Amino acid sequence: GIAVIDLAKLFSGLVSIDGISGTLFPSASCELAGVKVPPKSLRRLSIEAMGSAAGSLSISSFLAITEKVSIEKAVAYGLISRLFFLVRGFLSYPADMEQYINFKIKALVCGILIFAVLSGLSPSPLTVPLQVFNLYLLFQSTRSYLLESLSKYFKPSKTEINPRPIIDVTSEGELTAQLWQFAHGYNVISCFFQLLILFGVAPVKAVGFTSILLLAWFLDVTLIKKAQNMISIKWLKWVTPVVFPIFGAIAVGTLKK
Repeated sequence: GIAVIDLAKLFSGLVSIDGISGTLFPSASCELAGVKVPPKSLRRLSIEAMGSAAGSLSISSFLAITEKVSIEKAVAYGLISRLFFLVRGFLSYPADMEQYINFKIKALVCGILIFAVLSGLSPSPLTVPLQVFNLYLLFQSTRSYLLESLSKYFKPSKTEINPRPIIDVTSEGELTAQLWQFAHGYNVISCFFQLLILFGVAPVKAVGFTSILLLAWFLDVTLIKKAQNMISIKWLKWVTPVVFPIFGAIAVGTLKK
């Protein structure tokens, strides 16, 4: 049979596809699916955000699984993907964008953590600062994902959802709003894995738990939100039945004793 570590590596490899396409080819990858992505649009920012989260997850999981570096360094290398997204965000998008200052602050913290961990200048492994930063990102994305989901059913006002809305994703239509929400979902998955390994869960087991969360997210995307119906390319609808058995097998294989 397939070795457990190979299943975990397969997870990293599959996630890296989203990381590479969303980070390096955000417009081209979407246009293959029949989705137009204008430059400097919220839609493009959403795709780049998904690429950032996927890239961070892929890098951290592969390095942790193969034990090439310490857990803290595996997470720090993963943060480079986030830093690239944040810096590109405030350099490429208008300064009046509501996320502008938020991006700058997170990029600064992210950069400091990466340098502190990878330089080796700190006498401690900096586990706690990495845990705190990932907990903040997890809380922020989980809150946004859940509130945006609930708002479809309860339709609260913006004031009730968020006294100071970070970004108005509805201005570019329903598809962009969904893509922005998916980016939050991917970020939750990425932070979840990194927190598991930072709190001492074995990397291979962490892949199994993360695969379950990824499947739950994918169920929400395809069966509840039915995102595939917003895209005109019919072959993409065949992706859905393929994803479940692959990540289901990874979850089962990596979590079994």
